[in-house]
Amino acid sequence: MIKICRLSVRRFCVILSVSAVLVILLLQIFNRQNSFNPRQKALSLPQEKTNTVVQQFPLLTDITKQVNDFLHYSPAVKTKSIAKGNLENKTTNLNHTNVVCPKFTGGLGNNLFQYAAAYGLARRLNADVVLTPNTNIYQLFQPVARISTDPNVCSKVKIIKEKQALAFDESFFNLSPGRDYKFIHYLQSWKYFKHVEAELRHQFIFRGDVIARARSQIANKLERFNVSSKMKPNVLVNIHVRRGNYLIDPFATFGYKVANMTYINKAKKYFMDKYENVIFFVFSNDMKWCKENIKGLDIVYIENNSREIDLAIMSLLNHTIITVGTFGYWAAWLCNGETLYFADIAKIGSQFAKQFSADKKDYFYPGWIGM
Repeated sequence: MIKICRLSVRRFCVILSVSAVLVILLLQIFNRQNSFNPRQKALSLPQEKTNTVVQQFPLLTDITKQVNDFLHYSPAVKTKSIAKGNLENKTTNLNHTNVVCPKFTGGLGNNLFQYAAAYGLARRLNADVVLTPNTNIYQLFQPVARISTDPNVCSKVKIIKEKQALAFDESFFNLSPGRDYKFIHYLQSWKYFKHVEAELRHQFIFRGDVIARARSQIANKLERFNVSSKMKPNVLVNIHVRRGNYLIDPFATFGYKVANMTYINKAKKYFMDKYENVIFFVFSNDMKWCKENIKGLDIVYIENNSREIDLAIMSLLNHTIITVGTFGYWAAWLCNGETLYFADIAKIGSQFAKQFSADKKDYFYPGWIGM
């Protein structure tokens, strides 16, 4: 009888000890979840190029493997649900003070500038960026921002207007924290967001369905390049040609200039002299002109896509040639390889030219090469 009692006590002690350990572990997990801070997560993001597929596979030896890797490479991306319930949960915890509200105007390239500048300024002010769920930035990418359906959250903001659309305004960095701000117009200078570049590269990751379709199109285009396995991997270069409405008023009168074939051929030669097995992917809003002027066995035309698919494809290639426009600018920024740009983009003395800093260096990203 005594032995049976001792055995029962021993079993009771073991059960009690295991239960105590489980309780401690559960408390630790609960505390970690409740202490999560999205801004701290953004600060700790590693500096790497998550959208780039080609550079993730630098040792590719034949086109078959290159195509296969384009189809099956899947960076770890967490997609956000846009269900109404999730938005309401985020809105209930939203701080209605100390926020930055971007004013989105123009196309996707403009919106990327506007969000990047707002995020860079918000980080300096220790504030939150507020987005609504219908914005391009939220629908296509994965921003670190508060998502609100409350129409009043940005109703009492201080309006800050830029002086020049394509030049940095240093006074924006001297704003007082603790207030709500809305930045108006285009904010097209890398100086507003260079200090948060690593964080933005992780936020400007396309959602899974977009990047999957982009990889599939690249793989399909590469299948016709039947090269020897002994040759070096292909170097894939974007050529973004903006024409269309820039050739007519009001853009022509405002001062826009479009690139000619002298620039495009010079830019192509730069990459052909530097690399072997270069393939050029051409994107344009005037593909008829491109097909008549940009020809060759090393040319691939990308057409009949939505803007986000085109931009996603360009982000996955190695290097970029751009002409004029914010869409091409962000294609180059997302691609994050070597970038050549058309330097003579504005007519001298025009209203467009007056939007830049004197040397245009506030606009064109550091390290890009003008021609």
